[in-house]
Amino acid sequence: ATPREFFETMRELPPAKLLESFTGKWNLYIHSGDIAFVFEIKNQEIAQPVMIGWEQSLERIFAPFTGAIDPGIREYRDIIVKNVDARVATLSQGDNTIIGYSIVRGKYLILASSEKILRETMERFIVGPINE
Repeated sequence: ATPREFFETMRELPPAKLLESFTGKWNLYIHSGDIAFVFEIKNQEIAQPVMIGWEQSLERIFAPFTGAIDPGIREYRDIIVKNVDARVATLSQGDNTIIGYSIVRGKYLILASSEKILRETMERFIVGPINE
């Protein structure tokens, strides 16, 4: 499936500029009940500002995976993983469920259902060899 087909299935299309930024290559990672999607992108300068504007939609994409019945993001905050910026948010007050995203190496957009899997996926892409 293409990134567009994936997002159509989730009933949440990203903005057109972000869809155009995808190369068509993507992967899904599942670990300890958490999930991460990694989309290869063509241009970080286009994808980054679009993602900031699209942040509030991520709650609807991840609701089926996080089990959030009434998702409602309170606010995003920045975290740094090995000198790479990421954005994470708590889905509801008192809940430790986090969603987040980052662009790694200028070409991989990681969307994650928890801060833990976001950090783990980022670390692998930052320090490990990637078959390109």
